[in-house]
Amino acid sequence: MADNTKKRRLSNDVIGQLQDDLKQSPLNVNTWDTLIDKVIAKDKHEQVIQVFEDCLVYFSYLGYFWNRYATYLLERLEFDKTKEIFNRCLPKVANVELWRSYIRYVRRTNSIITGGEEARRLIIKSFEISLENIGMDYYSDVLYDDYIEFLNEWQPINPNERNHRNDLLRGLYRTLIKLPIKDLERYWTDYTNFENEANPNKQISRKLVNEISGEYMNTRIKLSDLVNKIKGIPKEDRYLMNNESDFSKVGSLSSVIAWSEWERTNPFNLEKNTVKKRVNLSFQKSLQLYPFIPKLWYNYFTYLMDQQQDPSAEATNGESNQAQQTQELIVTVKQAISLNPTSFILTTLLSDLLQSDGKDVDTIKKVYLDLIEALQKYYNTDQMEDSIVNRSITEAYILLMNMLKSFKDGRSEIRKVFSQARKFEKLTYHCYVQNAYLEYYTFNDVKVAKKIFDLAFKKFNDNISFLNYYLNFVISIKDFSQAKVVYETFIKSNQDSLDREKLFKVYQSFMQFESQFGDPISLRNLEKRLSNHFGLDSLYLAMINRLSPFCSPSNLLELEPPFNSVKQIDEKQGSLDSILSMPVSASTSIEDPTNRPKNGPKKQKIDDNLVIKDDIYNLLRILPKRTFFKDVPILNEKLVEVLTNLNL
Repeated sequence: MADNTKKRRLSNDVIGQLQDDLKQSPLNVNTWDTLIDKVIAKDKHEQVIQVFEDCLVYFSYLGYFWNRYATYLLERLEFDKTKEIFNRCLPKVANVELWRSYIRYVRRTNSIITGGEEARRLIIKSFEISLENIGMDYYSDVLYDDYIEFLNEWQPINPNERNHRNDLLRGLYRTLIKLPIKDLERYWTDYTNFENEANPNKQISRKLVNEISGEYMNTRIKLSDLVNKIKGIPKEDRYLMNNESDFSKVGSLSSVIAWSEWERTNPFNLEKNTVKKRVNLSFQKSLQLYPFIPKLWYNYFTYLMDQQQDPSAEATNGESNQAQQTQELIVTVKQAISLNPTSFILTTLLSDLLQSDGKDVDTIKKVYLDLIEALQKYYNTDQMEDSIVNRSITEAYILLMNMLKSFKDGRSEIRKVFSQARKFEKLTYHCYVQNAYLEYYTFNDVKVAKKIFDLAFKKFNDNISFLNYYLNFVISIKDFSQAKVVYETFIKSNQDSLDREKLFKVYQSFMQFESQFGDPISLRNLEKRLSNHFGLDSLYLAMINRLSPFCSPSNLLELEPPFNSVKQIDEKQGSLDSILSMPVSASTSIEDPTNRPKNGPKKQKIDDNLVIKDDIYNLLRILPKRTFFKDVPILNEKLVEVLTNLNL
């Protein structure tokens, strides 16, 4: 339908075309950015506001769009609406340019010319608030420069004002040189120059500089460590990933993960609250660069939950604040899922949070149903392989059923979900198996579990992996007659279609089953069938496997045939231990007796590099034993080096 609408649009209706694109791909950041440019250029104010609001539904964490929004309103002198924007996003969104825009707003609405000292006081306070929240950012130097410039523009009219301004500058510089931020050395130079100019008495200026020079040197060392950690991380305050499938710029992903982990170790020996701020900043900046990486969101959420469970935090915050933090976390996880709608790990995390918050079953079910709906959008598209989509949708239903078992009416809810899942035509066998296991292990209903397996066998009677689960189940409940029926039905249905190796594994498993739970007559008949179909050698191999009572019949279905022919067994001297320990070869196969080569297997060529030659052996034999040396161990590496360089 969207495609037809797009066809009807005029070629010059760029805004309409972009809107159509966003209906199909609402997570395309570049398209939103372009649409904002176009509507601003058209100067349609109401449309601009609507586009910004629609965009922030998806990208409320992204300071880049908040800053564009606030700047647009500020340029139109809509100060009240600009204030509302800052109230919505600050201090939650970590973005240097956004805080700079906030300062511009405060200065525009508080003119020193008309407001005097009160206006200056408010501007200074806004700078201090901004630096408290974002001043630890490595790239916050531009904000410090703005503050220094503002203070230097102040022309004191009396000594008290001059002293007050100098105290503010001195405090700012002294704070700066303790922070590992960009251009630290420049700030140190500026500070020394400031003290020399502010103090006619050079002894006082030298004393003040010397007081803090040691801290400056320590900060320089810390700064070098930080630079090494973030050198692979882009400076950009906007975004790197264009959409959920854009992985062209994830080269620094490992760096941002390592950066957050490093900050958590408190490498700067800071107080606890400052460490929390730095760690939060690292996570938030990482998410602004890579919003479509669920692992980053998950790492951030686990950190936040760890902080909530911190005993000191519990004692300080109290139960009411803890509940508020949980609600805020739920909102943030939902935001993450809106950007990563097919993420299993974020869906499970949200489900756990909602359960701990006491939400009802329908609310939590919707979390998984939304995941399934998001996955189904990929069905019959070229964005993801069908097999991956089918397995993913199946796994989502399994997660939902597992979650429901803990609720009061969990069994009836599970059955409803299973009934719904079966309507998906490409549902894999895993959902049937899990549902049967829930009926058997959780609700102790073997009859229903068996019916589910029987139902699945009608649909997956050619799937050897499902056969393995089915056999494990019927053997575990001692329904040996049904196990035999399953074997026979599978062989009969797949005799001509299954490849020889897989069919041999089924026969091999069947023989193991008959040897443990069947009767001798049935076993002999099965041996004849195996010999007729695969030849005498295959019968010999199957008999070998019968010698181990610890190998489950169904587990044999997961094994590769361990050898090609009887002669390979004979070459290994025929011992049981050597046979069972033989490595599985990728080229192993069951040979068709009609196509066996006449000359038998070729002897394996031995690599000369793996053979210890006589001259080396004789040299090693005459070396003195280690016991002849007292407290002087032989250095094996040196010995190897000597022997390697010998020219014998």
